[in-house]
Amino acid sequence: MDIAEIINKNGELYRPYMSGLVNHLPMAQYAMYSMTGDVDFVSEFTERYLNGVQIDLAKKDFESVESMDECLGKRELYEACLEIIRRETEKRDINEVVSEILNKYILGMSSGLFHTTIRLAYAIEGMRIN
Repeated sequence: MDIAEIINKNGELYRPYMSGLVNHLPMAQYAMYSMTGDVDFVSEFTERYLNGVQIDLAKKDFESVESMDECLGKRELYEACLEIIRRETEKRDINEVVSEILNKYILGMSSGLFHTTIRLAYAIEGMRIN
């Protein structure tokens, strides 16, 4: 398993929230890998982290939305927001999509949109390493 797979695996299973707090696991995984270069260490760290905190699970069934605008400020629409990003990156270059989101929604970045985007960014960085 490589660092991108570790980050993405947990990103698929968990939401970026922990009972009102933010789950910073993807950032910690990337930082640990950057410091050690050891995927096994990151895997062990991830297991300890997951056993020590209660991260909200990603919903399998969720309300669909048509645009990112509908997601702003609504944590309950995390999965819908992520689905929009997935669809867009299948059609267009991921850098273009992320740049558009960051430029267009700069005032809404404190919403769930920021955490969806940052998780995506760490997964991409992990893929670049491998």
